Amino acid sequence: MDPLTHTLVGANLAATRLGRAGRLAPAALVIGANLPDIDVLSYAWGSDAALGFRRGWTHGIPALVVLPLLLALLLLGWDRLVASRRSPAPPRARFAPLLALSAGATLTHPALDWLNNYGMRWGMPIHGAWSYGDSVFIADPWLWVALGAGWLLGRRRSGPLVVGWGLVTAVALGAAAQRLPSALPALAIVAVGLLWLLLRPALGPEGAERAAWAGLSVAAVWIVGLVLLHGATEARVLASLEERLPPAVQRWMVGPMPMDPTTWEVVAETSLGIRHGRFRWLPTPRLELESGALPPASRHPRWDEVRRSPALRGFLAWARFPALLDDPAGRKDRLWLVDVRYARSPVGGFGGAPVDLEPTAAEVSAPPRRRVLRVLFVVTEGVRADREALRGRFPSVRVRDDVRLVVDGKYVTSVGGAMSYEPALWLTERLFGAKNALATAEGLVWPWDVATVPTLVVR
Repeated sequence: MDPLTHTLVGANLAATRLGRAGRLAPAALVIGANLPDIDVLSYAWGSDAALGFRRGWTHGIPALVVLPLLLALLLLGWDRLVASRRSPAPPRARFAPLLALSAGATLTHPALDWLNNYGMRWGMPIHGAWSYGDSVFIADPWLWVALGAGWLLGRRRSGPLVVGWGLVTAVALGAAAQRLPSALPALAIVAVGLLWLLLRPALGPEGAERAAWAGLSVAAVWIVGLVLLHGATEARVLASLEERLPPAVQRWMVGPMPMDPTTWEVVAETSLGIRHGRFRWLPTPRLELESGALPPASRHPRWDEVRRSPALRGFLAWARFPALLDDPAGRKDRLWLVDVRYARSPVGGFGGAPVDLEPTAAEVSAPPRRRVLRVLFVVTEGVRADREALRGRFPSVRVRDDVRLVVDGKYVTSVGGAMSYEPALWLTERLFGAKNALATAEGLVWPWDVATVPTLVVR
């Protein structure tokens, strides 16, 4: 989840009696709720290193033992340092309550992080497998509302709080304007309501505690509801995929969309490629898949070269649905590695990365065009002989001399020999696009233009 959600969870816990469990208890709760994100420091070594490191070492089960202990010791040391400089010395913080509060607050962090489609590695550094809850969007404004209202009810009016309200409102309204404009009126009403809560007289300690528990409870109910809805949506999606995609679905993701629990993002990988789409519950439940499929990175002819690149080690460790795409500028020495969760076209930054490759031998010295024509001439003569042999062996079969490719529903047949490249390239173009078909044909040193292939489509 985003830092605001983690901070609000810690702040609401601190507004309950847990925050009065001893000296520095509020600090243990708020810092603990954010502590696993100390892995953000890995960005100092570059974005790829951060992708490979984050949501692992500081979020796994071993870290849930080590981090609370370190936090409790640091707070205890701070308390001793401050107490030594004051006269009379204030009451000392106790280690046991600080450790218990730090452990509980730290646990909320990976539990919330697991809920989104970014994923978690619970076993790091021992086991690096990713686990995904796929239920709650990574920055959920509705959680901000519930947790923010619970916390604001117990606060006194102040300038920084009003400024903070303004910033959060601007971010939420901006996100809604881009992602879900229909939610703008509801968000505006909520923002005004939060401002009213902020400007009204603060509640007493008991009222502030009840408000904090109410905010935490509403947030918990919202999360449980999304988890249950995710399960129902995933079942619907898998049933629809089985009907619409003949090849078995090997891996899939049904993930949340920002602000709208009735629409879910879908990624499905089959033997034919990676498909992306949306599942919508309203006005009627339906799965909408985008046309075409993206080629999985592992099936690209230069995949072995890409996965050995040290500059992509972190990205490859993090990517859930990696795909390799051609460069939009037509560069033969560059591919684009994307994670279909976040990018479906060549992009830089989050979700995609350029891959610069050494030119292949075919690209360095392409054979003369006349050699290709000679091969086609020899193949054509062989095809003519094959047709005559087929006609003589099976007199009842109608053998066509005027076509080389026949498409009959889901069956695709062609003449044999080297001309079998044509149905393979035809399928590549249908499934992965003309650009990928041309790239494959160039690697085979084979001229390809689907319009020049004599084709019969049976209707």
